[in-house]
Amino acid sequence: MVMDYFTKCGFKEPDEFCEPTGDNKFKCKLDISGEFRFHSQDGVTKKQQAQHEAAKEALTRLAGVLGWGGVCETGNYKGKLQELLVKEGHEMPTYDTLPGGNGSPEDKTCPAPPVLIVESCKDKEVSTASPSERPAAPPPQRSPLQPTKVAVAKPEPVAAQLFFANVTVTLKKVIDPPEVHSEEEEAIQAAYRNLALKFGLTDSVPDVPVKKMVMDYFTKCGFKEPDEFCEPTGDNKFKCKLDISGEFRFHSQDGVTKKQQAQHEAAKEALTRLARVLGWDSVCETGNYKGKLQELLMKQGQEMPTYDTLPGGNGSPGDKTHPASLSTCVDSAKLETSATTGASAAAVSVTPATRPEDYSLAPKDKKPRIESPKLQSVLETFSLVPPQVMNQLSVEKVCVWRVSVDMSNITIKTQESYKSKKEARHMSYLKLGTAMGICGSNVDVTNAIAIVKEHFKKNSSLDLLSEDFNELQPKFICLLTVKSYKFLFRGEGSDEHAAKREACKAALSQLAELFEWGLAAKVVSYGDAEGRLTQLLQEHHQEPLSFECVETLHTATLHLQFNTFSICSRGKQHTTKKSAQSEVSVRLLGLLGEKKGDCSIPVRNQVQEWFAKKGFPIPEYKDTEESGAKVTFSANIDCTHTDSQPSLELAEEKLKDELLGRIQYIVEDDIEQGLPR
Repeated sequence: MVMDYFTKCGFKEPDEFCEPTGDNKFKCKLDISGEFRFHSQDGVTKKQQAQHEAAKEALTRLAGVLGWGGVCETGNYKGKLQELLVKEGHEMPTYDTLPGGNGSPEDKTCPAPPVLIVESCKDKEVSTASPSERPAAPPPQRSPLQPTKVAVAKPEPVAAQLFFANVTVTLKKVIDPPEVHSEEEEAIQAAYRNLALKFGLTDSVPDVPVKKMVMDYFTKCGFKEPDEFCEPTGDNKFKCKLDISGEFRFHSQDGVTKKQQAQHEAAKEALTRLARVLGWDSVCETGNYKGKLQELLMKQGQEMPTYDTLPGGNGSPGDKTHPASLSTCVDSAKLETSATTGASAAAVSVTPATRPEDYSLAPKDKKPRIESPKLQSVLETFSLVPPQVMNQLSVEKVCVWRVSVDMSNITIKTQESYKSKKEARHMSYLKLGTAMGICGSNVDVTNAIAIVKEHFKKNSSLDLLSEDFNELQPKFICLLTVKSYKFLFRGEGSDEHAAKREACKAALSQLAELFEWGLAAKVVSYGDAEGRLTQLLQEHHQEPLSFECVETLHTATLHLQFNTFSICSRGKQHTTKKSAQSEVSVRLLGLLGEKKGDCSIPVRNQVQEWFAKKGFPIPEYKDTEESGAKVTFSANIDCTHTDSQPSLELAEEKLKDELLGRIQYIVEDDIEQGLPR
């Protein structure tokens, strides 16, 4: 709405600046700096009065921006506008006065305004505002939130300029599968299978190595090839990591008339291609794909994306011409590559990450490879097999590392002084307890001394604290001297490097406040936290950092892709069609992993709402014999367990339990009494 208003009025589009606030939240600023041009609505006989009318129009439109109350008793609108602009430190307004009609009572013709206001949107024709052709009747009362409407003769159709956008996503990412293998080549292929899954690629031809398939895809998209790191694990087995750090460029597929929208389309394309790399669930209800992409990158400690907007076609029907300079990442649903084995060539189909609009998958000639025999057996037992049900298994690994910061002969003091020694003492102990992780945000400041002292007493190896006071009349500062203490900070990440980085960021955040390092610790990029922390410790003559792996957690997810799959009512007889449809709807909700919501909302409506929200086709309901019902649907369903596990085997076992709980909803006769989960 705002962008349409600014475009229609000819104003410069706002510049967005979205940044984190430090507590996992975001704040957005809009820079609307630029020229705003307004013109008087009616012709008058004096130039000075015309300028007052133009100033009045500007005041009306900018009332909320300039803080105008809508009152100007003297009629000196030029003076009032100048007064408000000076008050806010803006430049003085400038005026252009143009001649209009001949001054007859019926003639209120306005000159052509300095700026044409052009509106271009899908459901409205392009129109040009020209006050010289307005009817003599006075305009109706307008809301300050709506642009001026001026009647015109219908102009010739104007072809709107189309825009396309590139987005560049710079990733620092290492694919580190948890599995180990007896052969080095097997470990390499397994790592590339994991990477293929991250990019939504599937291998379907036996004689084509998955590594070649991924390499062909990266080459065609212009991505940097992954760096391989294959190493023995010490038990005559091998493990392979793939470093995919580098720039990934994506571009919008269709031309649009607004630059901002083109950037949203490019961000949407990046989200679709990197969905499993960034952990996107394909949901963006607000349509703010730029914000969603930035949020996910920030969450993983990655750099902010950059955008390039370029003009494309002329906007005529059917013209979606891409500018020549746009990158050419894979646009089609399938990318064909070839590999020669002996004297024969084999083709491999590479399917990019499934989008809501192309949900259905082409049937495969052979069953997809699944790394868990347990899960494969469950799927085959209940006939959840191709071509109606495709499946892929992924394992998300979370590494937890701890950084130890050994500090000696340190003095803690507050930056502020206090009216009494008691208050100063409380605040110093609270500051120390917070950095030690034993005083949370809910701790009463009066209890901080007892908590810290109790902690030191329990640890016999720790020397007791010594206190001193600086008296700054009439206030006090309490100084706590600690002979030695080991500060511990945890960090989690997808690999060792990311976990260590998060631990160092946590250490910087707490210790910077404790030792008044200030901006020296806070002005730090996400990738340089360890280096900055090491530097600050050296400057204060402290021991170097030491790291320790706490644990590695695994979460297994089975990606099920249903294609025209049907669920039928079973068990008891139904007296009405509605009752039968409700039964199959409950079964479908159970398979989706969703619980029945508000009882006042029909369960069929809840199903339709889920599919609409995810962008999949609405399921089709049909009546069957003996008052039964059948629902047919196509969708991507992810099945995962809730609690992360310390080993891959335990994660697969938890996933198997969750999968069986979902499947029971479509195979059990009686679901009303509840199913064991």
